[in-house]
Amino acid sequence: EDEATESNATLFIVTDLCDGDVDGIEKSESVAKGVGFCVASALSDMHRLGVVHLDIKPPNILYRILTDERTGTMIVKYYLSDFGNCQIVGPSYTDEVEGESIGTYEYMDLRALRDKKCDRRTDCFSLGATLFEILMGRRFYVKPEVFAKYALGREAASVEGEEETAKDDNPHSFDPQLYIPQAERPLQLPPPAW
Repeated sequence: EDEATESNATLFIVTDLCDGDVDGIEKSESVAKGVGFCVASALSDMHRLGVVHLDIKPPNILYRILTDERTGTMIVKYYLSDFGNCQIVGPSYTDEVEGESIGTYEYMDLRALRDKKCDRRTDCFSLGATLFEILMGRRFYVKPEVFAKYALGREAASVEGEEETAKDDNPHSFDPQLYIPQAERPLQLPPPAW
């Protein structure tokens, strides 16, 4: 059970002790279902309160392995973490915050990067990019330095000796050389808790 206590303008949140983050586990459809359900539920509650997370990515999604007391089977629960970039927005679905880009480039939508405007849709896009990575085993966008050039509307610099590509080329092309490799021996987890 989570408890919150405020002391001298510092907020303390006591939560469950987790076993790790999603970044270091084997990616599978089962993990994607669990992450999708748990994180979407957390985002729904946050968005209803007018708070956007703005940094959803695998390292900010924790997991905890539990044993179901009724059946004795192992289950996994997923938790959204790292609320350091959170911003308060208005009550409307389209209310937004403006300013510097907040979050991790590889999981942000182009609007957040180009226009420096974030809202609830930014979190939804980030969750989609995270689920894409879990299901496909690669990131939705290329490495940050290559993606940033596309996102900011400039021509991309050549990659490993290739000729420069125009800014209207597809930033979603899946050249394996552009992606950050996954862990060599990821941890396998039991099915998620429903």
